[in-house]
Amino acid sequence: CKTCHADHIGHTPGGPWQPTCEDCHAVHDPSSMNLSLIAQTVLNQTLGLNLPVVFTSQTGANSFDDGDPAVNDGICQVCHTATTYHRHDGSGAAHNDGLQCTVCHPHGAGFMPTGGDCTACHGSPQDNGDGVPAGGRRAVVGEFPVSNAHAHYGIELNNDACQVCHSLGTHRDGHVELIDPDDGSIYRFVRPGDLASDPDVSTFCSGCHDADGATRLATPLDPFGNGNTAPDVATRLLGTLQWDQQYGDFCFGTEGMLRGGNSHHDISDADQAFSGAKLECLNCHGAHTVARSQPMSDPFSTTTAWAGSGNDFCLSCHAGGGGPLSPGLPAGVMSPVVDVNDPRWAGLGVDWCETLNGDCLAQDCSSLRAIDDCDSVEGPYFMDYSWTHSAHGLNSKRGWPGYSGAPSYDMDCMACHDPHGSYTPTNTAGNPYMIRDTVDGTGFVDDGARPLGFNGPPWQTFGIARTVSVGVSGIDVDWGGTEGLCGACHSDWLAAYDFHSFCTGCQTCHGHGMAFGEADFVGFDDDTPCPTNEYCTQAFRLALDTPVAVDTTIAIDDATGVCGAGAPAQGLWFEVVGTGNAITATTCSANTAFDTSMQVFCDCETLDCVDGNDDDAACVESTTHSTVTWCTDPDQIYYVHVGGAGAAFGVFEITISDDATPCASPPVCSPEIGACCVAQVVAGNNTRAECDALGGSWFVGEDCDTFTCPAPAPLFGGTGESVRSPKEEGTQRPLHQTAPARLAPVGP
Repeated sequence: CKTCHADHIGHTPGGPWQPTCEDCHAVHDPSSMNLSLIAQTVLNQTLGLNLPVVFTSQTGANSFDDGDPAVNDGICQVCHTATTYHRHDGSGAAHNDGLQCTVCHPHGAGFMPTGGDCTACHGSPQDNGDGVPAGGRRAVVGEFPVSNAHAHYGIELNNDACQVCHSLGTHRDGHVELIDPDDGSIYRFVRPGDLASDPDVSTFCSGCHDADGATRLATPLDPFGNGNTAPDVATRLLGTLQWDQQYGDFCFGTEGMLRGGNSHHDISDADQAFSGAKLECLNCHGAHTVARSQPMSDPFSTTTAWAGSGNDFCLSCHAGGGGPLSPGLPAGVMSPVVDVNDPRWAGLGVDWCETLNGDCLAQDCSSLRAIDDCDSVEGPYFMDYSWTHSAHGLNSKRGWPGYSGAPSYDMDCMACHDPHGSYTPTNTAGNPYMIRDTVDGTGFVDDGARPLGFNGPPWQTFGIARTVSVGVSGIDVDWGGTEGLCGACHSDWLAAYDFHSFCTGCQTCHGHGMAFGEADFVGFDDDTPCPTNEYCTQAFRLALDTPVAVDTTIAIDDATGVCGAGAPAQGLWFEVVGTGNAITATTCSANTAFDTSMQVFCDCETLDCVDGNDDDAACVESTTHSTVTWCTDPDQIYYVHVGGAGAAFGVFEITISDDATPCASPPVCSPEIGACCVAQVVAGNNTRAECDALGGSWFVGEDCDTFTCPAPAPLFGGTGESVRSPKEEGTQRPLHQTAPARLAPVGP
């Protein structure tokens, strides 16, 4: 046979038997429909059986091994009894079923594996069972975009394109080897998930995505020769800012988590060592998945192209998770951490044992707050805000009754943030929080200040487009400077309040979705991103028949003792206004996730008990939920305290309902008295109703002889607002506590 077929070598299996040409080929069988004169039956030497063979196609059905378990008649399987793949009985691991075997196992090499086209092998998953990588090799060809010129190759995916990035020096040894775009050195990876010990894959990416491109290639800025220039990302990662985040001014005090912050995502080893956060390029951009038309991949499944909006992409990580110890990030991604053992906390008046009941004391705590650390919360604040109620998000309060009515916007995160970071030759530190180096505010209206009158309609006060440089010096963050971020869109911000000219700590009042930053207190049930109702004096006003879900994960233990059958720990406070009927407060709901306990009081000063409940035996969802029903006086304010039974905490839903039937014998509650301020002057000691009638602001428990009315704050204005002052807090505010000039209003 080899007189003509000199380039063919016989099969070389293990063992003493060496097949001849005629063991597989029948040269004189005109009845056979098989290709290449393959015999219709082949002897399996181990079994001693002649097994049928059908080979009528190079690929697909009836090919070398089409994977059809009903017949198992492929020429590459009928003899195999102990191989890893393609056994005579269909057992063994699947391996390129239906493909042309001789591409990688040519006849000229005795069918030994010699490789082949990259896409031929990497078009289907393979697992030889050795655990490297775990689960075997995935089919990467299907990850590339269909009918789209991928940023990393062109119209055709071929060997040349693959080998721009991949080295074949130790091909098939269980490792991935990447070629450095500049010096040709090799990055050797064991498996994608093992980046703790493997080289930094982001360093490899940055070698091509920088100002000079892949300098080892003939066309550095066009590495694949397809006209696609790799965007320069590395330059935006050059910002040198390293900041233990703490900020404020003499007007509103100081706050911040002392967590490490950079001007970009934490890509480099130095960034990660400083902040504790960790992100790699591949966490957002799957190496094979991304293209110019689909630049991002799903952070939780990086082999899948991201199909949602840009904002949803950002919030897929920046959504808060389940608490300080569970930020809800993709595998391998870490958030900045707060060092609970930092000695500076003691000087700032923060007691971690009280704050977190010891939960974080053995380890650092995650902290993902995007801009602000949630005022009035002592502890690491994980970002848990309602995007739909943010001034910069959907359902902006501008359109709500009583507010300005100015145009509202579903702003893109990238209007203010550059996901790759901030750096310019004149601002080498870069901006904090990845604030863009240039911002275009021309499309956004500044509606002005509520107390002083809005700027419209018509709405004609627009922002400007300009360079942004947010300097950081100690606790001073220059948001409002001549090149600060805020003035680019809020062109009239300086005139909105007179104290804006000297109260420069914008960040302490304004943040993503924070309750104190919206400047419109429609009601706490409309905007409750922070558990600011940890104290009775900061209770949220609840409306009838309006369920409200809250989270007690980082609430404090108020130690109220026993009231009725209730003794909640780590609880939150709510206000209910009496109607003269029986009112029911309940956590009985499918949305309540833990064992609750509830108390109802007449006031915050003496905590006169009305009633309490631990377990509601009538609750269908769970008898561990709590319900209290009591007779109310019209307009009397009652305080509902809800927390966990024992050490339980989490999310609960509370609903207030009225039975619409007048009741007799409500509990006797002494009216609360407080100082009433009218036009910044103390009018006297009054009940809340009396103060409201005077158009004043009421400060429960304060005495008019010793109380000084606070100056107007940027967060509320006008008359008729009722304000509650936590007496337990002094004039020098420890970190995260409520400043006297920043008092939490009660109710609409």
